Amino acid sequence: MIIAVANQGGAQGGAGKAIVANNLALLRARAGRRVMLVDTDPRAPAAAPGCW
Repeated sequence: MIIAVANQGGAQGGAGKAIVANNLALLRARAGRRVMLVDTDPRAPAAAPGCW
């Protein structure tokens, strides 16, 4: 299963995109699924400390 969280239109920071993606990845991983989280935002990576 592939789940994509994407936003077109350049939403500002603080819109919750990384939190949604992180929480989906975390829930799938806890359910025993293999997860790969890819973030292409160089200014605010999803794997930054404090996001998990």
